[in-house]
Amino acid sequence: MLSHRCMKVREPIEPNQSLMLSLLTTLGFLTRFSDVCPPGPADPTRLLSAAKSTELFGTVSMLAGCVVPTGKCIPPRMTALAASTFSLYVSLALVDVNTFQEVLTVEGPLSLKLLDVMTRILNCSANSVIGTRSGESSTMLIDLIASMAFFSVNNRRHQDLLISDTFAVIFKNLAKLSAQFNPVIYPFLVTMCHNNAPARQLISLDFDLGLLDEYSKSEAAKQNCWVCMAHNNSNSNSNNTNNKNNSSSSSSNNTINKNNSSSNSNSQQNRALFSNAISLSRCHSELVCVCVCVCLPRSHTK
Repeated sequence: MLSHRCMKVREPIEPNQSLMLSLLTTLGFLTRFSDVCPPGPADPTRLLSAAKSTELFGTVSMLAGCVVPTGKCIPPRMTALAASTFSLYVSLALVDVNTFQEVLTVEGPLSLKLLDVMTRILNCSANSVIGTRSGESSTMLIDLIASMAFFSVNNRRHQDLLISDTFAVIFKNLAKLSAQFNPVIYPFLVTMCHNNAPARQLISLDFDLGLLDEYSKSEAAKQNCWVCMAHNNSNSNSNNTNNKNNSSSSSSNNTINKNNSSSNSNSQQNRALFSNAISLSRCHSELVCVCVCVCLPRSHTK
């Protein structure tokens, strides 16, 4: 029932304050509900199945229809709506990233719609004057980048879509953003480059790969959930290969069972790591800027 409110929106609603408040309330409720759901694919609350059947509660089509730039900026109420939507995506991905990616599969039109909206927003934000960017806008961008990271981590087909000619401009716009966003941009780029030579080559046009490699070895990267997910996936693939070559089937089964039993623990750990990091970025942007200046090079471009 709640998703029907979002599904009905197909045009800009900036002047309609009552509808805007209703949508923001709906998105806020879904986000808070997602935050308290246990992580993993078990789905005892049926949240994930609802997200699938409603194509993420109708929010992608809503964004595609109503988030339309006015001149070189996104109107304030549209910014608030986009910020609430991307916050919901982050919360859903933290429950189960596989479900999040499954709904946005490249076979369907949903991923193209979402990336088109993200491209429009990033284009406006990258070309805006930094001093005029509101706190709401900064929060929106943080969760937008986080949503892209969850969309692409350990998913080569989604990564290939991001580096395609249609959406490659995303990385050029990311390079124009201020250092405030480096704590989310850097780990996103590291996971894009992980075992992906074409993505690495494209990203090198706008970012210094040496700085990215340096960051990937830092303590901050080791504590980042996306980087951990990428590395854990590589280790899992390596273990599965070794298991297949193992002559002892019982030993192989025991290893697989151990990996499965630890998956929920890893999901909970990743959720905690990301929740702490994203809360810091959202609530203490000035402190993040200071940390970035200390921990990372001042310029992230070549």
